[in-house]
Amino acid sequence: MSSRPSWVSQQYKGANRSLTVAEPIIRALVSVELTFVDALIECSGDAAIAKFYRGPFFRHWDGTLESVRQCHAYIVDVVNEEGPFDGVVGFSQGAAAAATALLYSQSLDPRAPPLFNFAVFFSSTRALDASSTGDSTADLPAAKSVLLPPIPTVHVVGQKDAVRTQSMELYELANEQYSRLITHEGGHWIPKDALFARKMQDAFEWAVLASGGGG
Repeated sequence: MSSRPSWVSQQYKGANRSLTVAEPIIRALVSVELTFVDALIECSGDAAIAKFYRGPFFRHWDGTLESVRQCHAYIVDVVNEEGPFDGVVGFSQGAAAAATALLYSQSLDPRAPPLFNFAVFFSSTRALDASSTGDSTADLPAAKSVLLPPIPTVHVVGQKDAVRTQSMELYELANEQYSRLITHEGGHWIPKDALFARKMQDAFEWAVLASGGGG
């Protein structure tokens, strides 16, 4: 792996590539090459976002199992066509999409190499078990039967985040040896204070090095 890890960035529901919440802190802390990936399904923008950013806006799935599997296929295509990528970073539904893709790929072929060598999940919503049956995401259980592949993962969780429980569900799918949990006192956002930045720098460096990269 090169000394400049390449990352694919997944946005959250109701956003687009012009608004990548995690980008400033990633660029400030590590030297990386970033590729931004819009979700597939156009949607109305989040009300708070639409005030300041122009559309179109996107989400990763629309409530159907088919859209979840299409999301997985799309991520695989991006990796094959624009990658390979060393790592993936996602925020909110973008984190869930990345995790769901890792989990689904693992269930389809446990012997295949993982899509990414490491992953950073900010405020992840619920990762879904795309190997289940059903017509809608409401029918899909949270991903609990398949563990994340043994790659370094960083899980960032806000103590006041409305999706905190869902983020912790994803953390519990990671092998303790390969995961780090970083918490903050805030909600569904990424803090910008110096203490949090230092924690993230350590976590990014650990993920890269633990994956066998960094030089």
